[in-house]
Amino acid sequence: MMHKRILIVDDEEAVLFTLERSLRKLGSDYEIVTARSGQDALERVKQGEYHLVITDLKMPGMDGVELTRAIQALSPTTAVIWITAYGSPGSEAEARRLNVHSYLRKPLDIVEIRRIAREAVDKVLSRTSKVEHLPSHPEDALRQCLSRLQGETAAHCVLLITTGGHIVDKAGTTAGLEVDTLAALVAGNFLAANEVARLLGRSSTFKLSYYESDSHNVYSYGVASHYLLVIVFGYETRPGVVWFYARRAVEELERVLATIAPIQPVAELMDSGFVADMQQELELALVKCEDGLSVAPSDASGDAAGACVTFSLAEALERGLIDRELGMYLSEQVGLG
Repeated sequence: MMHKRILIVDDEEAVLFTLERSLRKLGSDYEIVTARSGQDALERVKQGEYHLVITDLKMPGMDGVELTRAIQALSPTTAVIWITAYGSPGSEAEARRLNVHSYLRKPLDIVEIRRIAREAVDKVLSRTSKVEHLPSHPEDALRQCLSRLQGETAAHCVLLITTGGHIVDKAGTTAGLEVDTLAALVAGNFLAANEVARLLGRSSTFKLSYYESDSHNVYSYGVASHYLLVIVFGYETRPGVVWFYARRAVEELERVLATIAPIQPVAELMDSGFVADMQQELELALVKCEDGLSVAPSDASGDAAGACVTFSLAEALERGLIDRELGMYLSEQVGLG
């Protein structure tokens, strides 16, 4: 029989005794463990997974908020309940931001906390122990996986794209978000990172990337060599939670994608359209103007200062404006060398 593990954390011995005695009435399939400090509780979580942690907020040393953040980084699936005698709007807002299961004030209703604890553990088990059977059609399986990931991470949207930047499927809200542009940019960054890996002599490619802004964060992960999983989420979702569920989703996506005909390999993309596009982007980026890095032709008169000058890839190489090794590689690919 699998034990449902609950950890109680409080610096008051009387509270620990009362809660432990009450929660043991949940049944023999529950394992109840206690800790007198946040640090002690964290060590116990490191030693073994708990389905639920019930912690006091105000404790010497590591308080309940710090403990919750540490637990979520170590074990994102563990539910957390806060108990406190010093409730405030600020702490309630923090509980919502950290997705705390329940926020309870002392003195505690023992019957109620048993009910809430059972509910929290059952919710965790339903998320982590349920075996999903893949639908008969791969497209349905992909959508199911993306939708589940979007719900687990509370992401704005989740995209599955090819390494060429084409959207295979998506889940969540994309209104107001230029998903086609986002897909192309993420794919371009992935292919560029692969070229960086090649230049560094790496036999393997980079698997993930993470972008952070004031309102949106974007996490992307390579899937089955030819695809990318892209997750757009807000500041209220912890990156560690996204990483945990994304890794699990990637395993399922790879099983589904193995039944689908493979697409154009990354190496072929690097040798054709991508290299040509990179050449074009480089040449556009080498336009120098007076308000930035102004570069005028050597035979230009003083009146020409401030005019825009565009260099070809070959000219940029001659002037030392781009890295020679990368430039020579691009020249060979597009037939300029």
